[in-house]
Amino acid sequence: MDYIEGEVTKIKKQLSDMKKASEEDNEKDGASANDLDQDYLRDLEGELSKLKNYFMKFKDETVSNMKAFQEGLNKKADRLELGELEARIMDKLNEILKTIFAQFADKKETNKRLSNLEK
Repeated sequence: MDYIEGEVTKIKKQLSDMKKASEEDNEKDGASANDLDQDYLRDLEGELSKLKNYFMKFKDETVSNMKAFQEGLNKKADRLELGELEARIMDKLNEILKTIFAQFADKKETNKRLSNLEK
């Protein structure tokens, strides 16, 4: 960004210097120097136009990227939501583990039932 601004400033300065020099040469030398200066001025104006177009494209891309980044941030959960989600997941996992452990026989209970059957 700084590079583009620097280049634009440099070209603007060159344009103004060339216009001043062109005016001075017109007063002194006549049309031949003026033709060369006009060609150079057109080249500089072309370069300035290219830089301006590049800058506008860069600006549009940057704005687009910033909007996409902001939209992505808006969709993400904050720390509080993540904490709540983690707590819900842990509660659900604990329920599942309790259910699984309830399906297995308890050793003391199994021994008690076996002893009751033997009697």
